[in-house]
Amino acid sequence: RDEERFTYSRFQASAQLTYRAGILRSHSWEIGYHQNRIIPEVANELNPDFFLEQRSFQRYFRLNYQFSYDDRDVRGYPLEGEYVWLELEKDGLGFFGDRSGLTLSADYYTYIPLGKRLYANLAVQGKYSILRQQQPYNDNRAIGFGDYDLRGFEYYIVDGPDMLIGRSGLRFRVLSNEINFGKLMPLEAFKRMPFRLYLTADANVGYVNNPFSSGNNAYDNRWLLGGGPGLDLVF
Repeated sequence: RDEERFTYSRFQASAQLTYRAGILRSHSWEIGYHQNRIIPEVANELNPDFFLEQRSFQRYFRLNYQFSYDDRDVRGYPLEGEYVWLELEKDGLGFFGDRSGLTLSADYYTYIPLGKRLYANLAVQGKYSILRQQQPYNDNRAIGFGDYDLRGFEYYIVDGPDMLIGRSGLRFRVLSNEINFGKLMPLEAFKRMPFRLYLTADANVGYVNNPFSSGNNAYDNRWLLGGGPGLDLVF
């Protein structure tokens, strides 16, 4: 903490082109510029690998391509269908030499009705760093960032260039009803609010491969198992 200055400053600018090839498929291409700065105390004392080699300043260009196929019934809480997402990202185009990474990421989800009230879901998520040199700590992200988490490990971070996550779950619909607002809601389309209650059970497995591990994280380079029951109230 520093009262006189920001310990970490970031500037980003990007442009993106998206092409939707029909209802289910979409492609996007993005080019961006990233500039990051930390105070010398972080680079020299706390974490010399934050930008690697005790750098306090980092800048690079990024190229990104994404493809998605979305055939789910309801995106917010799907019960049937499948979803595919692919990403290829190149960090650093050789102009500054501060960053060089090439990463392939992929997600696959499938949702299967097993009856009138029981539903199953399966998913596989992965990340692979094609360029095998050590990446800056700030960009070496795996479990604990974005949608990459495990049940029971929500408050943990596991860094590494490669990652694999497997998910499985069951949802049992306990209750299906609606709230009628009547005269309190003047708009006819919003007078009724459906809601459902699901009893859930999830089991997750994950692994982060980190060949550059410093030994400070007890959860990299080992299989992690998580799971548990839950209640989902969906409006």
